[in-house]
Amino acid sequence: MSELKRRSFLAMMAAGATTPWTAKASRPPRVLVVGGGPAGLSAALTLAENGAEVTLLEASEGLGGKMRGDGDIIRKDGPGATVYSFWEGYRHTQDLMERHGIGQVLENAPQAPVSLHWASERGHPTPIEARMRLFRRYIERAHKLGHALPSIATRQGRKFLKNLDTPGASEQLMGRSVIEWQKNGAPLTFFGAFSREMAQSHWLNNPGALDAATFARGERFYGTAGGATAKLLAGNLQAQIWTPLGRRLEALGGKVRVSQPVDNLVFRNGRVTGVLIGKELPGAMLDEHPGGWFQVERLENPPLFIREVSPGRWTGLSGRCSHCAGDLEPIGEMLVCAADGARFNLEGQPQSGPARHRLNHVLVEQGDDGLYVDGEDLREEITADAVVLAVPVPVLKRLSGHLLPQVEELESCRATIGRFYFDTDVSEEARVSATFMNLPSTIKGFLLHRIEPGARRWATAHNGSVIEIHSLGEISQDRPYEEVLALMEQDVRAAWPELSEARLVDQSLSFDNQLTWYKPGWQAHALPTDPGIAGLRVCGDHVLLDASCQHLEKAVLSGRLAANGLLERWGLPQSPVFELT
Repeated sequence: MSELKRRSFLAMMAAGATTPWTAKASRPPRVLVVGGGPAGLSAALTLAENGAEVTLLEASEGLGGKMRGDGDIIRKDGPGATVYSFWEGYRHTQDLMERHGIGQVLENAPQAPVSLHWASERGHPTPIEARMRLFRRYIERAHKLGHALPSIATRQGRKFLKNLDTPGASEQLMGRSVIEWQKNGAPLTFFGAFSREMAQSHWLNNPGALDAATFARGERFYGTAGGATAKLLAGNLQAQIWTPLGRRLEALGGKVRVSQPVDNLVFRNGRVTGVLIGKELPGAMLDEHPGGWFQVERLENPPLFIREVSPGRWTGLSGRCSHCAGDLEPIGEMLVCAADGARFNLEGQPQSGPARHRLNHVLVEQGDDGLYVDGEDLREEITADAVVLAVPVPVLKRLSGHLLPQVEELESCRATIGRFYFDTDVSEEARVSATFMNLPSTIKGFLLHRIEPGARRWATAHNGSVIEIHSLGEISQDRPYEEVLALMEQDVRAAWPELSEARLVDQSLSFDNQLTWYKPGWQAHALPTDPGIAGLRVCGDHVLLDASCQHLEKAVLSGRLAANGLLERWGLPQSPVFELT
């Protein structure tokens, strides 16, 4: 191809990429959003508002993702934390909630101080006493860090944060950990002076395993957005926030499909064209094969039925009825559904009853050492013009690792949440929430009965207290539940001395294995919202953004940016993006 022709071809392709969608198609663009957390809902609503046809796929039975919250529902596993800080700088999150009719959730949320509490301090100080204690510790820490004049060093630290190059922070700080940065000339800032406390509180990690650029960008964001107070979102957040946003998506013409795990992306002709939902059930290897129907059991799934229909020729059929998905059982030469009476012959064809479709076949082959039985593919392909992945790191790696190998270097960490019900209340001076120091296992706690309706009812009825306390991920590794709860209970009683002799009435334990681990240098392997694969966008708190926002705000903003990128390409309107300080 000549250079002139090549340029003409490229110009034609560029022009086609910006042609409004309505001018080249009789239907709106179809988008699949995988993941029903804050990022996925943000992306889906942005797309639906601006003219795209959206289907939201969520693997669990409810929306909300890592911020799902269960309110009064006690879970023994899965995300169990029900209290989340909502900062003033969460502009896109607030806009999302207000524009879709649930702004009252924020208006009604209690404002509470985010306090630091040392276990060595006896009793709960008044707000003025707490500030004075914190100031003294700040000065002590400044001197230990080598700052002879803390007031001057603090001004310089504020200037550093104000002038921090947000997109280039990782290169500027050379992928170091917070500890390495502190040892090599970090400016004096509040987060820096209390690096261990703030690293644990905001990123559920210790400063030696936390990226310094993430830490600095986080202080720039949180330090200029809300100071020392935050609104606390608590209770059944799924009912208050995420389900209403799902209904709003449906009102805009979108579809919401829960309990729909995505098995894989469909990649054809250089672009992502859809997803496979469902799962592929396992097969089996049989050493012997008696006459008649032989049942192959599959854990928690309907069995397979194998039968020799002629010498050396075998048939393998799904044990799932093609009409009602009920379990089949062999009766003579037939397979019969106990639920609806459907009967199927040796080839899986329906013979009587309500079934109209044949049973799924599986391949059966005779080998030297027995029969090889293939698995049953129950996956369904859904096609789309684009797919948005709004999933946590482990799922992102599973779905896109073959297309985007760099994500294999991203990791997640474990949060452990204990909830304790005592027959004794705590003093009014105790903070609603606190980040703890000098406790061996845990990092933060919440007085649930001050902020969560269900816990408040329990505490009122029993004249007691309900406390939720969070630990670093390492506490629960290879330990029995009872031992983990015992360690956390010790920390609760140390953090709230008035509970040292209180009777424990009830307790529960839950985990979250999906939290992003912002280890040093993680940004070198993170993806932008446009990862460079045609038909694919990603969003979540693990993506690369120019803005310094963190966690919930980052998830919501990245969802909007991922959607806007597609809308711009298709010549459709976009949702607003606000400037962040």
